[in-house]
Amino acid sequence: VIGQNIPNLTLQKGISLALAPENTQLGYKGSPVRAPKIYNTYELRNPNNVLKLWSEERREKRNNWKDLLSLPYPRIDTIQLRLQQWGLEEFFDMASLSVDPVNEVEGSIVLKASHAGRGLEILDALQAHATVFFPGQPVNSAGETEDDLYNEDGTLVESNVNWYKTIMFAPRVLEISNLTFR
Repeated sequence: VIGQNIPNLTLQKGISLALAPENTQLGYKGSPVRAPKIYNTYELRNPNNVLKLWSEERREKRNNWKDLLSLPYPRIDTIQLRLQQWGLEEFFDMASLSVDPVNEVEGSIVLKASHAGRGLEILDALQAHATVFFPGQPVNSAGETEDDLYNEDGTLVESNVNWYKTIMFAPRVLEISNLTFR
């Protein structure tokens, strides 16, 4: 094209211009760079909905327990509902139940005097009605170590168990595995 002034730009000059500090936010010879597209409506994908998108192979042939156990199911999940659904109300003194109004995970409940010494039965019932594949795991009271939960003969030291957290932290494997996503 005759009469047009085409800049003489070598590869070395182009690289030095591109890497120059004054050009990192500007285009060639100071021309403004187009603003990047802003994703105002971008939302992180809800990890619970990703289960709907799994292929048949992913649903049936892979180990999905980590994803399934992280589901917030059911939405309203109080200790009273858990005890009722799992048939564990008979073991606990419901009058002793106290729940922190700010944090529902913090609370306490006491075994009935008639059920003292039957802590392993509660853990077995948790396995039968909730966790299915593994026995219920007792949660330590504040300051206790894992070794303080069992005697040398394998019996459970019930005074060291936080029964509220033991019930609330038990995953609902049986119910979650029976869910269907449509």
